Amino acid sequence: MKNIVLAGFHAVGARLRMDPKSISAVYLDPERRDKRMREMREKLIAAGVRVMTADNRRLDGMAPDVPHQGIVAMAEEKQAQLEFDELLDLITDDTLILILDGVTDPHNLGAIIRSAECAGAHGVIIPERRAVGLTPAAVKASAGALRKRCPSSR
Repeated sequence: MKNIVLAGFHAVGARLRMDPKSISAVYLDPERRDKRMREMREKLIAAGVRVMTADNRRLDGMAPDVPHQGIVAMAEEKQAQLEFDELLDLITDDTLILILDGVTDPHNLGAIIRSAECAGAHGVIIPERRAVGLTPAAVKASAGALRKRCPSSR
């Protein structure tokens, strides 16, 4: 299974709550010793997640263009995929699915996913071409909204 990079407290914390066994390692900046980092380290260790240290430069290299806040995780890619026919079988009168087209900015994608969660959407369809994927920046911008159990199709 493919690994993805999760950067920042929200993205790592959401995965830790949802599926800690899917996290292969978390890298923490040893210079950051504040309460938030100490509490996160304790939660990671309690969940049995391998915690390692990495300086800010290495973290920047692992999660380029994403404000990582001194924490980066490597985790299994969790992406529910449905065939279009399977998706149609799940739709009821109460189903809300957001279909995207041409969203190329990862921060916009994350904000859209966040808004979809708040609106009660059951899923978001992201096209394969001419659109941004679920990059570390998009995952971070979603502020944990991707932890939902809603199926998505890509």
